[in-house]
Amino acid sequence: MKSKALKTDNLAEDREIEYRVNAKPYILLSLIVVIGTGMMFLTSFLYIGAAIAATGLFALLFLPSRILLEFSKDYVVVYHRVNQNECELIYYDEIVSYQYVRNPQSDYLVFELENGETIRVSCFGKTRVEMILNHYAKDKKKKTNV
Repeated sequence: MKSKALKTDNLAEDREIEYRVNAKPYILLSLIVVIGTGMMFLTSFLYIGAAIAATGLFALLFLPSRILLEFSKDYVVVYHRVNQNECELIYYDEIVSYQYVRNPQSDYLVFELENGETIRVSCFGKTRVEMILNHYAKDKKKKTNV
């Protein structure tokens, strides 16, 4: 079993990260700022546009962000929610199945490994995450009976 828990300091410095999933949606927040700014100058909704742009700008600049997942060619790194100095290194060939679960409080991704261990991580962006996992961990998506 190559998959293991690690301190982030022990991750290889020269590893190639192909995709990274952050908790903060930078593109969406930037789009909100642009829309709010556009509303301020191009329509008669000056105050509403200013409020929208200010909210997006505040979220971009002052709210904390953290890395949730990093995908490389051979493995995925899952960062712990509470302690960002710890992570799980999961090799794709050791994943038995994965499932993206939508929940009213928080969406999360569940990995089931060969040794019976289950790893659950809060996650955002179902479409992107599943596209990446379908590329690296083909045919391992858990089928749900809905």
